[in-house]
Amino acid sequence: MTDTVFYNEMVELAEELLDEFGRPVTLVMAGQEAGFDQYGNAVGATPDVSVSGLGCSLNYKIGEIDGSVIQMGDAKLLYKGETPLINMTVTLDGVKWRVVALNPLNPAGVLIMYSLQLRK
Repeated sequence: MTDTVFYNEMVELAEELLDEFGRPVTLVMAGQEAGFDQYGNAVGATPDVSVSGLGCSLNYKIGEIDGSVIQMGDAKLLYKGETPLINMTVTLDGVKWRVVALNPLNPAGVLIMYSLQLRK
């Protein structure tokens, strides 16, 4: 079995697991109202941008928390869907989180999902 075939099977397995155990999530990048930039130039309004997919939230293990990159209270979201961005927000169980880091899980160039680091 080639690496590509193996990883394509892993994509299918990840999708099956997220379908069964994950939940629909929407990540949102808030737009901005019209105004002025730091130089006094007029800036037009930008709309909210959102992406959707399936996700499963997890807590970091105590050994993964270093106090700077990963802080106490951070969470991990395994996410499969449209491409997320840093600083997007997601609401899980009534709590609003911000994406502070994202890592595409793409062995052999096959995107399986993203691991998003979330912070309140």
